Amino acid sequence: MKALYISYDGLTEPLAESQILPYIRGLSRKGVVFTLLTFDKKAYLRESYRVRRLESQLKLDGINWARLTYHKRPYVFSTVYDILRGFFVSVGICLKDKVKVVHSRSYIAGLIGMSLSRMFGTKHIFDMRGLWPDEKVDAGIWKKRGILHKAFKYFEKRLLLSADEVVVLTYKMKWLLESFTYLKIKA
Repeated sequence: MKALYISYDGLTEPLAESQILPYIRGLSRKGVVFTLLTFDKKAYLRESYRVRRLESQLKLDGINWARLTYHKRPYVFSTVYDILRGFFVSVGICLKDKVKVVHSRSYIAGLIGMSLSRMFGTKHIFDMRGLWPDEKVDAGIWKKRGILHKAFKYFEKRLLLSADEVVVLTYKMKWLLESFTYLKIKA
């Protein structure tokens, strides 16, 4: 089976290297053929030794790595730009590799994965980690019921309703999602 794993975190970041790679390597050993699409920060991409080491490790595991540069500014517009670039690159990957499953880690990657699922009929796994719009509010970055919070709560609902599977980290999150009225209708 061929799968596309999309992460808005860069593979060159330590967190991704410790969380994403073991997961993908394990499934790769069981016969899943992966292409990994990541959005990497320029500072990490400049560490050419690290990039070459990751490339050779992935090659040995039979994992393709497509990387795009993550953009931070201007706020919001850079994210929209990344989503569009990620979408078009992903469309090319899906066409070339005949992808059957898209696994998207995070809301931003989820928007790309959800679109691919609709376009190509692929299965979509949404790996949400937490309630990201609410985390942004809790951190004081967004205003509760501000335009970004409202927009991403809308996208959150669309992602949860359209996903074939949802990955969460804790039982508490699982129980919380089970309390969402709109998900009870889906079940």
